[in-house]
Amino acid sequence: MTSKNDSYHHGNLRDSLIDVAIEILQAEGKSGIKMREIGKRIGVSQSAAYRHFSDKSALLAAVATRGFDKLTDELRTVRNSQYSSLVEQVEQMGVIYIIFAVEHAAQYRLMYGTEAIRSDEYPELAQATRNMAREYFRMVKRCQEAGLMKGQSPIELLNVMWSATHGAAMLVIDGFIKTDDVEQFARNVVNYVDTGIRKL
Repeated sequence: MTSKNDSYHHGNLRDSLIDVAIEILQAEGKSGIKMREIGKRIGVSQSAAYRHFSDKSALLAAVATRGFDKLTDELRTVRNSQYSSLVEQVEQMGVIYIIFAVEHAAQYRLMYGTEAIRSDEYPELAQATRNMAREYFRMVKRCQEAGLMKGQSPIELLNVMWSATHGAAMLVIDGFIKTDDVEQFARNVVNYVDTGIRKL
């Protein structure tokens, strides 16, 4: 039988470090993440952890990258799905965005909040950020080509949608908007935004 520690020597340690960092982040916040503690929880030395991440910031960048990758996968699933209309697809993407941000609030803060990691210092994070934006961009282009969104620039429309979903998510995360039904709140936001865009 292969032991858990044996598996770390076959390339799983990096992912395990990220997994544990996310658990600590959600429970204790950014200040709770310490390389020594993460290594201890996994059962490896601190030096083993540092072989994968040069410092705490590098680990946090990987946590943010993981968040972008997960959100991108969820958005791509919607874009490739068989919803009855493009309008439903673009609205569902907005709903998923808001729900993801609220349900992964601590991780989302590393992605776009006040604790965001500078992506220009970490190529993988920068690429993950672009990948997520492209999913939205492609959907906006499809809607424009179908005559569902007017406007001249898909980037401008994308920025309007992003501003609305990000702003709505942060207001819930920071407690300025209180709701027992995040999904319905998200649907209300994206529906109003989508209606306004289509009238441009």
